Amino acid sequence: MTSLAAALDAEVLVWRRDGGDELLPGADFVTGDMTTVLSTGDVLRSIHIPEASLRARTAFRKIALSPIGRSGAVVIGRLDRDGRFTLTVTAATLRPVQLRYDTLPAAAELRAGVAGIDAWFTDAHGAADWRAAVSAVLAEEIRQQARGPGTDSRSGTDPDKEHPDRKRGPPVRFEVNGQWVDAAAAPGQCLRTFLRELEHFEVKKGCDTGDCGACSVLVDGTPVHSCIYPAFRAEGTAITTAAGLGTPGDLAPVQQRFVDHAGFQCGFCTPGMVVTASTLTEHDLEDLPRLLKGNLCRCTGYRAIDDAIHGRHTPADDSALCALPPDGLGPVVRTGARATTPSALGQGPEAPHTEPEAVPAASATTPARGYVGTSTHAPASERVVSGLEPYTLDLAVPGLLHVSVLQSPHAHASIRSIDTGRAAALPGVHAVLTHTDSPATLFSTARHEDRTDDPDDTLVFDRVLRFRGQRVAAVVADTVAIAEAACRLIDVEYDLLPAVFDPSRATEPGAPLVHGEKDAVASRVADPSRNLVAELHGEYGDLEAGLGEATHLVTGTWQTQRVAHTHLETHGTIGWLEHAGTPEQRLVLRTSSPRCRFSCSARSATSSTSTRPRSASSPPASAAASAASRRSSPRTSSPSRSSRRAARCSTSSAVPTNSGSRRPGIRCGSASPSARPTTVASPRSPSTCSATPGPTATTAPG
Repeated sequence: MTSLAAALDAEVLVWRRDGGDELLPGADFVTGDMTTVLSTGDVLRSIHIPEASLRARTAFRKIALSPIGRSGAVVIGRLDRDGRFTLTVTAATLRPVQLRYDTLPAAAELRAGVAGIDAWFTDAHGAADWRAAVSAVLAEEIRQQARGPGTDSRSGTDPDKEHPDRKRGPPVRFEVNGQWVDAAAAPGQCLRTFLRELEHFEVKKGCDTGDCGACSVLVDGTPVHSCIYPAFRAEGTAITTAAGLGTPGDLAPVQQRFVDHAGFQCGFCTPGMVVTASTLTEHDLEDLPRLLKGNLCRCTGYRAIDDAIHGRHTPADDSALCALPPDGLGPVVRTGARATTPSALGQGPEAPHTEPEAVPAASATTPARGYVGTSTHAPASERVVSGLEPYTLDLAVPGLLHVSVLQSPHAHASIRSIDTGRAAALPGVHAVLTHTDSPATLFSTARHEDRTDDPDDTLVFDRVLRFRGQRVAAVVADTVAIAEAACRLIDVEYDLLPAVFDPSRATEPGAPLVHGEKDAVASRVADPSRNLVAELHGEYGDLEAGLGEATHLVTGTWQTQRVAHTHLETHGTIGWLEHAGTPEQRLVLRTSSPRCRFSCSARSATSSTSTRPRSASSPPASAAASAASRRSSPRTSSPSRSSRRAARCSTSSAVPTNSGSRRPGIRCGSASPSARPTTVASPRSPSTCSATPGPTATTAPG
């Protein structure tokens, strides 16, 4: 909004705390780093954009250090009808900066104007000199575009002839964990992918936007997020990863504290957390929330991490020393390994007499060491803290191909036509898959304990698209870059269908049907004609008597928001064939979903997709009935209060089309307004993924 208001010469109306009004140029609203013209009690009331700006020709460019990262520079050009030209630079500067010209400037004049800007700044999303350099490049692209059609500096590129896996630059020489490396990085490549290409899998793939810190490394002793650190900047530096701090059997003190004090749960964030923690001093320990804000942990709630960094147990006072053995247990004794030979068991003539080894007493900060009354370390703890415990993608597979998925830009549509010719012809592409290649077998993506608890409503690829972000096509290619470029070359024509975005309206007569063509018995959808995926009705005891005797009656409709598990590890799957070409051939899939650890015969027609439930919804009837049965079993006696002697459950789950905002990887996208059936030709940007969840519609209590 700041960029838009500044570039279009908007005026902002501010209501001052004292009751006065102030009208300001939009470019003056932001005054510095996280500061605006607003004081305590002031309100930004409105933003007015003049008609002349809306009629002007505009061009927009932005750049970030990662594909979906926060902007490092935003540059907007506006050519008014009277020939005046305005260039606005934001995101790269402390405040919006505008360069104004009476006519479209020459390249040298514009370049000099950008070079004269004095408000560049450095943060995690880009260095000042980088921001200045890329802003000059973007400004020239905008100037070229403003000159008229056909003169865009980026036009004329034939994607069919340009190989998207660009040539590597000159070798970068740097040190990794004490070893010098010479390797060539691709233009624009970040340090995270560069290091993982060198098989430093201790540098984890997390958000890739500079937020989670799972990819943290030390560059000349300073912790950085390697996913937004340009690879070429590693030239001449010393890089230290978690494995460079210490390895199993030879851990650094900070790693040992994370082991001793259980400073992790899933452990995916731990290598990055340990790297950052290794730079902290005693003076820093009182300011951990600020100093560790760049490292996120989904599991621990940070208490265990705080304890590990401080080297203490929780609780640390004398009221409850959890590290001490229980009362009456006596001293902890290490008895050694179990004896297996007659002499060791005392049954032979040469059995020596030995006293058991005493173990030092525990304290509030040092746990007792032994087998009785003490906590044990996680079996993989030393590998976790050094980054050497392999997660799903932490594996080098020779000849690995990559998949990128083209997603639907519409909430409800059918595919009129799809042309994959240009994508298939791109060098490095091995296959392009669409609904014409999809098996006709429906499956469920919910994956509860019993697969029949959930409806079979999904195809691998479907001609009918039921939510924004649903799979349209997939490209298999040598690299991620090639796969993504090929997705952009797929030409799709869509027929838009009516959509519904509200669970209550979804059940009304005449509402657009999400799975109206499904057979209720075969697909286990409760009522496809009413958008009802599941319903449950049941009661326990004498309902009317219980209600009649109740002191209070409460009725209402309750709902929950959608809940995501938000683990930091990337959703993904790696697969390969074992014993290829032999009768023992099998397909092995290594997936990040704990619900799906399997291998299957490559000779069988098996389609496997695994995902977590994506909404806090009522279970389908069979699962819910089972749960109700367990709750009302004889081992759970009825409450004594008469008002609680009866219970009834009546729950239904409606299935609207694409309700709410969905993110790539979770297969949910922003809802778009319904529209009349229209033909739209629109190649869309792809979303790269490996294991692809399918289109289970969002559900909500009815």
